[in-house]
Amino acid sequence: MNTGAAAPVTLGIVGTGRIALAEHLPALRRQPRLRVVALCDTSPDNLARAAALFPEAARYDDDRALLQHPGLQAVGVLTPPQSHAAIALRALDADLHVLIEKPLAITLDESEALLQRATDAGRAVVVGFNTRWHRT
Repeated sequence: MNTGAAAPVTLGIVGTGRIALAEHLPALRRQPRLRVVALCDTSPDNLARAAALFPEAARYDDDRALLQHPGLQAVGVLTPPQSHAAIALRALDADLHVLIEKPLAITLDESEALLQRATDAGRAVVVGFNTRWHRT
C-alpha cells in the first residue's frame, strides 16, 4: 500500500509580467502539488522578480529552451494574447499539459488548432479565467 503523497507536478512559466507576478506566481507558491521548476521571459527585470519568488527555478529568455527543461510536465502561458497559440502549440508538441491565461487565442482557427493538437497529443489545455465564478 502506497501511503506517500504524489510527487508535485513540475511546471514551467512562460511570461513573468505584471499579472504573473501579482497573481499567478504568489498563488503557485501556496500549492504543494505544483513545483515551478523553470521561468521564462524576454524581460530580464521581470525574470529577476519572478526568480526572487522561485530562486531554485531555471531561467530562460526563450520559450523553446524552457520547453526542453528536463522533467517538465506542464507549462503556464502568461504572455500577451497574440503569442498564446504559438507557445501553447509548441508546448503540446513537447508533450506538455498547458494552462493559458485568457484569452485562449486570438482567432477561431488558432483555437481549433489548439483543440486538435491537444486531442491528438492526449494533453490538457485549460484557460485561466479566474473571475469566471465571481459575482458581477
